[in-house]
Amino acid sequence: MALVISGCFSDEPTPKSVTLTSSEVTSLLPREVIQFEKNLELSGRLPHHYESDYQKPHLVRLHEASVFFREKVSELEQAHTKKMISLDRKILDAKKAEIDAGIISESPKTTLLRELVREKNISESEHKKGVKMLKRKERERIQFLNEQYLSVLKSDFSS
Repeated sequence: MALVISGCFSDEPTPKSVTLTSSEVTSLLPREVIQFEKNLELSGRLPHHYESDYQKPHLVRLHEASVFFREKVSELEQAHTKKMISLDRKILDAKKAEIDAGIISESPKTTLLRELVREKNISESEHKKGVKMLKRKERERIQFLNEQYLSVLKSDFSS
């Protein structure tokens, strides 16, 4: 019996599944930047070309960085799902082999089954670490871009 799961085990390129709305991208701005922009606006020092020359390019960079890392997480999730399906199949086959050999128990008795269960647990742990690392890298990149943007704003508009 073959299991067919849509999208799994195909070499077709997957469409980009990560999208961000403008409000989600704007939410990546830190309070410092928002306050600095409001102060510029209230003091009348905000130039008419501010949005096109400063704000939009920065939001585009934030969007690109965030989408890049989120797509990497999505790719990692897909690869992990494929690996887990394969391991689950091997575990089921090993359990069937145990049953066929007359071994009926909840805990794994054969070396193969123990190794497969151990491999699955290690894979789960590594997957969680990988996702956590990518999310940390995304936060660091967003923070770096925001710090860079704030320093440009301060150098161009502080008097």
